[in-house]
Amino acid sequence: MTDWDSEHLGLPVNRTDMATTFGLLNSTCLIGMRALGLQVGPAESRAVMHLWKYVGHLLGVDAEWLFDDERRTQNAFNCHLLPAQGKVSPAGAELSAALVDGRRRLEREQLTPVRAAVERAHLPGLLRFFPGRTDLGDLSLPVGVPWTVPLFQLRNLALSLEVARSPGGRARLERAGEQARQRRLGLLLDGAPQ
Repeated sequence: MTDWDSEHLGLPVNRTDMATTFGLLNSTCLIGMRALGLQVGPAESRAVMHLWKYVGHLLGVDAEWLFDDERRTQNAFNCHLLPAQGKVSPAGAELSAALVDGRRRLEREQLTPVRAAVERAHLPGLLRFFPGRTDLGDLSLPVGVPWTVPLFQLRNLALSLEVARSPGGRARLERAGEQARQRRLGLLLDGAPQ
């Protein structure tokens, strides 16, 4: 790009890095949901991918790197991009630390002591369950024992089965989800600087 004004606009974002980061956020969340025991059907998968495709468009991800199908296209694309990525940069470790610190601040300031204790144990275990010990070390994140993960998997599986098998199950879960969203939003807004 010869017409890019780096002095005024800063350095341009590497499009491959942008696509890789984006790809790890969209279909990977569906993989994570399934790994934690949530049942994600084809229609829900398409809806999530459609939402992320729109978000990617707004963020400036090239249209040729935005996919409707998680399994055949997005995950295959991710498998090609990830090996091309370099080692973890200091920026990756800083971003990861900021995300964990934000979660810990929420635990300290806005959760009951019992719930905060569960979350303190759950987050390092969850991090160990997904990226694994080596990646956590690369990102300078705490390594925990994923002892809470099976509990969440069982709970999520039971909730998913309730949706599929009981009349009104989906409506109950949607109400509960909306209530949880409102509580979480309230907690976040109460703690936000004015």
